[in-house]
Amino acid sequence: LKGYITVSEIAKQWKVNPRTIQVMCLKGKIQGAEKIGNMWMIPTETERPVAVSYTHLRAHESRGI
Repeated sequence: LKGYITVSEIAKQWKVNPRTIQVMCLKGKIQGAEKIGNMWMIPTETERPVAVSYTHLRAHESRGI
């Protein structure tokens, strides 16, 4: 499909495991991702979502940031 890339392609770009991308798609974290058959297709211009963990937030909280 034109304008879309696969999970493995975006995983290489973002330097993460393909399974991580699949989970992000399932959770709706990647805007515009569509499941076609059994494959996730991601718009080529998609920006990587910011990952914010509870641990990350607590670290900033304790430092007064």
